[in-house]
Amino acid sequence: MSTLVYIDIETLPGDNAPDLQELNAIDYIVSQGAHPKNLKDQTKIDLWYVNKQEQLNQKHIDDKLANEAKQKEQHAKQALNSMQGTIFCVSLAIKNGPVETFTGNESIILEEILTCLEGFKNNAYTSFCFVGHNVYFDLSFLYHKSIKHQSPLRHVLPRSKDRNLIIDTNKEWNLGQYGKYTKLSDIAAFLGIEQKDDIDGSQVWDAYKRGNLDQIIQHCESDVEVVREIYKLIK
Repeated sequence: MSTLVYIDIETLPGDNAPDLQELNAIDYIVSQGAHPKNLKDQTKIDLWYVNKQEQLNQKHIDDKLANEAKQKEQHAKQALNSMQGTIFCVSLAIKNGPVETFTGNESIILEEILTCLEGFKNNAYTSFCFVGHNVYFDLSFLYHKSIKHQSPLRHVLPRSKDRNLIIDTNKEWNLGQYGKYTKLSDIAAFLGIEQKDDIDGSQVWDAYKRGNLDQIIQHCESDVEVVREIYKLIK
């Protein structure tokens, strides 16, 4: 029988934001164009050019702000891509044991996870069944990073052929409906399961930028505990 491992990871964007080319400074003469031909009075013509330049300047500002917002949005999305984002922390609990959290350098995180799992292996044939909410994201992130850092953890994680060693509580909750996703916090609230954090995954990056690292860890650990409680109710 496989050993149950309840797991959750929190990820961050990479160090470098996407390189989005900023708009060039607007050239006064080229960008304005010619004034309307029906304007004959020089005072009105001068006023038209002043107003036109103000409009162009404002458009330049608006475009620049929109560009910066797009850059921030695309940077934040790197956290969802294992080839762009980084692991901030991984929390796991084996069977009914306490939740352990690993954070820091990615290579160290992978090594500590492997050490933790190896400590529960009775023999070379011991397998682990990983349980999590949308857990394919967590496992694929860890798998890709273990390949990049040449960590032996990749040999412990389940592969595509090992579907019986992966339990996704989202999939179980929704009876395998394709494309159906229910937030972990909504299921917990519905079942009356207490959550010990006050943020969700979409707020991790903002919490990190504020320096609230303990809050992220608490969120990760809480998700593991909630997943375990949900799994016990639906298995």
